[in-house]
Amino acid sequence: MQQRLLKTPRYISIPIIYAILAACYFLTNHFHIREPKTLPFIFHENNIPFMGRTFIIYMSYLIQIPLLFALLPKKIFAAVWSIATYIAFFYCVFFFILPTTYPRDILINNGFIKGFAAADHPTNAFPSMHVFLSRITALACLFTRRNRKGRLVILRSLAIIISTLTTKQHYLIDIFASLIIASLAYFLVYQKTIKKILH
Repeated sequence: MQQRLLKTPRYISIPIIYAILAACYFLTNHFHIREPKTLPFIFHENNIPFMGRTFIIYMSYLIQIPLLFALLPKKIFAAVWSIATYIAFFYCVFFFILPTTYPRDILINNGFIKGFAAADHPTNAFPSMHVFLSRITALACLFTRRNRKGRLVILRSLAIIISTLTTKQHYLIDIFASLIIASLAYFLVYQKTIKKILH
């Protein structure tokens, strides 16, 4: 996949990546082999207030791919997103086999995001794909773009991670799991690849 991303123009590769991730997410969001289970709240996370307007931040993760493409050299972008796509596939397999759900009753009566709550089932909770993609983006920029733009991307990624709690989309355990997965993926795979490309 990495070589295909290098050879394919970005105006084609970005829609392809979106289509693949969206299709996998939609299928596992609506179809499972067993009934989704809820997870326990930890560290009083259920006391975190619901802030509907932070859905703007939560949904802004959709521009992570073109943003990263604009900031990173093409070879590094291809390395990061080729492996990220494979891991996203793993997430979707996990969602299908061991589905979890978050109690979103608070969203049903909120006019600002009522439509979103109706279209997006409260599944695909553990682990959080939002957090995984945001963390990978932040790490890639941290080690390759140590300038103002890179720092802004890191702060933006942090805001997206926090918004998964304020929009009542994920448990804390979902976030912790994805932070660990993203960190392991980066330091065990990405970092070595990026160093080879840069040197």
